[in-house]
Order: sequence, then structure tokens, then C-alpha cells
Amino acid sequence: MSRRLVLVFAALVFGWVGRVDAHRPIFSDQPGTDPQTAVPVSDPDVSQVIYRELTDAGPQLWLTLTVAGPQELYVQLGLPALERFRSFRPQVLVVGPGLPDIAAPVTLPEGTGAVVFSTQDVAEPRFFHEPFTRTDSWILGSWTVSLPQAGRYYVVACDPSGQRGKLWLAVGRKERFSVTDWLSMGEWTRRIRAFHETDQPASPSRSQDIPASDRSAPQERRPRQPREGTEWCNVWIPHANNEDLPRVLLVGDSITQQYYGHVAAALEGKAHCAYLTTSWSVCNPAFRTQLEVILSQYDFAAIHFNNGLHGFGYTEPQYEQALKETLTWLAGHCPPGRLIVANSTPIRPGPERAATNDRIRRRNEIVAALAAAMDLLLNDLHTPMTGQGESYSDDYHFVDAARRIQAAQVVQHITETLAP
Repeated sequence: MSRRLVLVFAALVFGWVGRVDAHRPIFSDQPGTDPQTAVPVSDPDVSQVIYRELTDAGPQLWLTLTVAGPQELYVQLGLPALERFRSFRPQVLVVGPGLPDIAAPVTLPEGTGAVVFSTQDVAEPRFFHEPFTRTDSWILGSWTVSLPQAGRYYVVACDPSGQRGKLWLAVGRKERFSVTDWLSMGEWTRRIRAFHETDQPASPSRSQDIPASDRSAPQERRPRQPREGTEWCNVWIPHANNEDLPRVLLVGDSITQQYYGHVAAALEGKAHCAYLTTSWSVCNPAFRTQLEVILSQYDFAAIHFNNGLHGFGYTEPQYEQALKETLTWLAGHCPPGRLIVANSTPIRPGPERAATNDRIRRRNEIVAALAAAMDLLLNDLHTPMTGQGESYSDDYHFVDAARRIQAAQVVQHITETLAP
């Protein structure tokens, strides 16, 4: 078996481990309905999630955490994908010392301020299928808050409009699991599936031996994702057992795969260059799982990211929301200032392809706006290829001379990023 096949197989196996690590569940007897009964979070850097239902008796969910100094806090809010919660739009607040003094929708502890994140404008939450527990969620938003000083902070979920329902609230990005956690995984999975009201077993079972009259009614199938004729994913991690040089990751599609060889050659002796190339759009919930397979196994000094030429079955608003979620998450997996975002190359010019090129331009505008808003480095691969009809080997791909131009820009951005 080739080294590449072994690596991909291992990544797929251990990648599910990385996927489970994404959020360590918090099961607590604390009511968590006010600051006095807030559920403690031991390490706000570690990715953790709590599952609760807002009720008339407990209309707020409070988490509490303590930081030793200024730091950033990552927060994510989601709902179980159940039809009765489709219009549920709770708010998230981060409360603590040094935050703005505002008129908050909850009573704040003395000496604290707050930052409020509304989800009322989220028309289409991002659907997410968690493959290990086989549960479905709608993600309403992800945010990063700068905690300005040492002290005790709170993360609060509530709905000032009075709507009630189930939600989950997550903090932290680092994936960390103990042996004891793994021993608890079966019970955790059962409780998470019960919260999501998922009746189907999470692992293979002998359900065919159970009389049909005793089986639970199946849940509605999760939304079907737009598909292409052939879907694929390639992973290449050279020098996987060697830490003598910084490791960089190129994330992209077949365009990335074609210029990768020139990039790796130019970076030889300076960095080990890996790639993950795929046909899946950033809008496909499984795309995140592909990334987690790699990022749960390796640390990267820089990440060069592109995704935009696939998934035209998704709308541009869906693309913008999914891209923002992914870039926010990716920024927590590489050193500050070392996430490079590339826009997409045009396809071969021609009237029959004008509509697709228009969509590529609109997606590139989204990329540029997000890069500016998130203070990310932008690599413009689109402009040098525009109008270069002779540079194409087919409608999407380029001859080697054009690939070298793209590779040179990628190398320049990575080299500048890695410079002391």
C-alpha cells in the first residue's frame, strides 16, 4: 500500500476522533439560570458545548469562566434541527469587566458590561450534520470576543422576545480529550441524541430484529446537499514525521492541486508543504469535517485557503455565511496573521460561460470583504488570469505557464507570512 493511501486511510479513521473532539460536552447539575447559578467552564480555550432548553422557569442560560488576562473568546450558538425551532432566534451575550456599558436584555452583575450578538437577521441557519453522534443542527452564528482584562466573565443565551426552545452554546476552539472522556463517550452520545430527539441508533445495531411495531418513527431526512457528477478529496502530507521545518497547508480544489508542485518545489528547505484539495464546497457541512481530519493531526505555521469554484448549487448568501464560519474557525488553527485567503480564478472566457464567471466575481467580492473585515491576508489569483484565453488547457484549468504564475503568488504570500 502506498504511503499516500496509508496516510489518507489513517486520516479518515483518526479524523472521526478529531470530529468528536470538536466540542467536549458539558453536563452539569448547575441550573445556569442566572449569574449565581452559572455553569462553570474550566478552560475557555478548550472547545466545549452545553445543551439546554430555555423555559418559562429558566429563560436564560449562563456560563461562567475566569481568565488571567486579556484574551480572545470564541463562542458559537446552535439549535437542534427540529421543525418547531426553525424560527427560534435566541441572543448571545458576553458579560464581564471592561466590556461596554449597555442596556442589556438581562440583569448584569455589578461592575460588568456586555457585548450582544443578535441572530434575528439569520434567515437561513447553516445546517450541520455531526457524523459521530449522527445528529443535525442549525448553526445561528459564531463570534470572537476580545476579553479586555483579567476577571470573571459570563456567556449568556436568552430570547428577550419570550420564545422558548432548545439550544446549544459552545465556547473555545482547542480540541482536547482525556482517557476518562473517551470512556464516557457512549453515555455522552446517548444524551446528545436524546437532546436532539434523534430516535435512530447512533451506531450499527440489530434494528432489523426489532418488530416494526416497536420501532420509533424515523426522523425526517436531513436536507440533501447539491451534488456534482463526481466528488473527490485528496490529502498529501509529506515529511509527516519530520518537524525540522514549519509546515504549511494549501486548501483548495483542482486549481490548487495543479500549482501545488511548483509551490512545494519553491518552498523546499524552507517549509514542508501539504495540501487538502476537494470538490466539496465550503457550504457542504462535510467540508468542515475534511478540514478537521487534517487539523486534528497536524499543526500548521500557515494556511493558504481557497474555495469558490465548486458548489454553484448554493446561493451567494449561503456561500458568504459558510465561508465566514469556516474562516473564523480556521483562524483558531494557525498563528495570528498567517491565514491567507485566495480568491478564485476565472473560467475560460466566452459567452456561454459568462454567467458562471459573473458568479465567480460575486464570490470573490465576498472573499475580499470578509478578508478585510477579519484582517486576513488576501491573495488575488483572479486578476492575473482574467482575459487570458490562451492560458487555459480546458474550461477551468490552466497550462503550466499560468500555473507557475499562480504558484509564484502563493509562494510570495507564504514566504512573507513566515518571515520573522
